[in-house]
Amino acid sequence: MRRLYSGVHALASRDGALIALGAFLAGSAAYIPHAWPLAILGLVPIMHAAIRSTLTRIRAALFSFVFIGTSLGAFWGTIPLLWLGIDSWVASAFVVFLQWSLIVLPFAALMTANLLLFARVASYTHPITSVIFGASLFVLTEYAQMWLYAVIMHGPGIFMGADFSAHMAGYGIAASPFIALAKLGGIFMLSWVAYALSIGLAFMLRRQTQWVILTSTAVLLGTLFMFSALIGSAQDASQLVAASVSIDSHGNTIPPHRKISDVMMLLNPLQDAHPDLGLLVFPESLELLATSTGLTYEWKSSDSRFTIVDSIIEWRANVGTKRSAFYSPRDALWRYADKTFLAPPREYTPYIMARSATVNAISRRLSVVEHPEPAVMRGMTIGGSICLESMSPRHSRKLALKGADILTNGSALGWFNESRWVQRKVSTMNRVRAVETDRYFLVATDSAPAEIIAPSGRIIARTDFGVTGTAVATVGLRDTLTPYVLLGERVLFVPALLMFVSWMYVRSARHVPTQSANRSGTSA
Repeated sequence: MRRLYSGVHALASRDGALIALGAFLAGSAAYIPHAWPLAILGLVPIMHAAIRSTLTRIRAALFSFVFIGTSLGAFWGTIPLLWLGIDSWVASAFVVFLQWSLIVLPFAALMTANLLLFARVASYTHPITSVIFGASLFVLTEYAQMWLYAVIMHGPGIFMGADFSAHMAGYGIAASPFIALAKLGGIFMLSWVAYALSIGLAFMLRRQTQWVILTSTAVLLGTLFMFSALIGSAQDASQLVAASVSIDSHGNTIPPHRKISDVMMLLNPLQDAHPDLGLLVFPESLELLATSTGLTYEWKSSDSRFTIVDSIIEWRANVGTKRSAFYSPRDALWRYADKTFLAPPREYTPYIMARSATVNAISRRLSVVEHPEPAVMRGMTIGGSICLESMSPRHSRKLALKGADILTNGSALGWFNESRWVQRKVSTMNRVRAVETDRYFLVATDSAPAEIIAPSGRIIARTDFGVTGTAVATVGLRDTLTPYVLLGERVLFVPALLMFVSWMYVRSARHVPTQSANRSGTSA
């Protein structure tokens, strides 16, 4: 009873309320455009409690659960789950809660343990050492959570852990100038900066060596920005006019033939307005082009000089395949990039839920997730991705490494019942993917805006929410290889080394007072 009382008291106190509020703000920053300061400030209360040695296990667990739950909330909070064949609100709510809990609870347990470890280190070492140790520890924690997700998701030969990055703190500062640093270390670098700044602010609240923290932070960020600016100085190899299509599918309830009819009304005016159109990207599963039977639409002119990117889910021998299709009407040239199909329940839901879903018979046949090759079309090397593959830093990085000079994504966010929260989070992830790879990124969607994203992360063309339309812009082809594209997840050796060095310093610092005390005791 005493332990229960102390736990309730810890939650009811001012510090407990601030920690819960901060966790919610930090977790929701990636959903709210230009709210990136919340991602840093929201982490300060928990770091402050750790530095003051007032962090209890229940407070650490409270922060972890709220922070991670908020970060991932939109992906499971869109009910009813009609796309899973569940038409009952009660059943939908139960499934959503079970899915959400099975992911959030193990993630929160891992973060709680590492928060308590950081609290021990921060209580007796120098602020700068604590900043380095803590930021590195939490980035590696997020990476471990990605592979923990792989264990939860594990089916026969399937590990998607490194493809699931939606929970990472770095997305919270993706709307800030810090996004330029993703060229150096991807989403991992953004997370490191977010944690480092929040820990530094927490130390400044304690009025501990403020000028040292400010100077060190300014020098570090200035150096990183200088390197990222040099990397971003490369010019486009060539340019072309490109367009992405959005379809108002009203929660994915409009039948495919109606979607195609809506797109038909856009295409001829689009060709008239942009005769030099070079690339056109369709949403996922429009099935306008990528069927096994070939072309299903007669273009206005056989001399059309653009390339079309479409996608479809095909079934062959009871095995599903995600197929990106690339087609040039003028040359009647086709290219395909296939990936083992992961049905919606297997894209991002726990293994136990996927096993109980209707795709059970299919899931047994699936193998290791493969990353498709880019397609060479009319002087372009196009890297195609589908739907929530945009949450995979590994996927877009491998496409760029294999020579893709422009990236595309066809998605069907109509599955999420026109949720603007999901669209905003996915848009944030797409922006980070563009900066990581230093590529233009064309995103076509249904029930959400189509976007064209520059390598800087800036959205240069966008349709309105809930309309059928096209986003058109002049884009460039790029063949630069950023440090992140070259190194990939090997960039994590840097925070691992920093954590090891700072930990050795902490250990030596702890032993010095003890040795001094022993010497004085001996001489006495």
